[in-house]
Amino acid sequence: DPYLSSRMGVAEVRGLQGRTLPLGPGRVFATLKHFAGYGVPQAGTNAGPAEITRRTLRQMYFEPFKAAIDQANAQVVMASYNEIGGIPSHANRWLLTDVLRKDWGFKGIVVSDYDAIEQLMTLHHVAANLTDAAARALYAGVDVDNPDGQAFAHLPQALAEGKVTMGEINQAVRGVLRLKFEAGLFEHPYVNATYARKITDNAQARALALKAAQQAVVLLKNDGTLPLN
Repeated sequence: DPYLSSRMGVAEVRGLQGRTLPLGPGRVFATLKHFAGYGVPQAGTNAGPAEITRRTLRQMYFEPFKAAIDQANAQVVMASYNEIGGIPSHANRWLLTDVLRKDWGFKGIVVSDYDAIEQLMTLHHVAANLTDAAARALYAGVDVDNPDGQAFAHLPQALAEGKVTMGEINQAVRGVLRLKFEAGLFEHPYVNATYARKITDNAQARALALKAAQQAVVLLKNDGTLPLN
């Protein structure tokens, strides 16, 4: 249900980020994932191809992402492992640049899934080596190589070979630096670990989790259970 998913996504982004930039105290950037169509792979195989028409993508699977960006100002999107129409998401410029940035006006950054840029070589076989994989991902619109930058470490080589431009590299760096400024990381680079432990799984958090569970109950059939006391 694109409407229900949109409402849940908007609420969660607002809960994590708040409603203002720079981020307020205790806030973190939310990451929208996985863009796109990751939940409907062929044969239910994780990271398998998702054969979805562009019409269905726009009507169903794009809507929650767009709502979270337009209504909750989400600033980070993670590309998905799968391919759509034979094109892996991490190498899909139509998806990450034409739709996300040009059509929707997204100003944030796109991050890779875990080792997904390497998988352009090892899983999808659309890149001959890590240099090619890094170049394809950067050109498509990926700004950050998770988890350890193993592929993007080859960007200097890709630059020397003319596979990427300095302008493309600068654009990715600029986006990451902007988010770090918006998060206040240059002024306050470290969290308060003692405070984090104090508020994790405390009585207030447990009470809220219980309330959410009680209010989210869905019955396929009311055999006298409702109304709840």
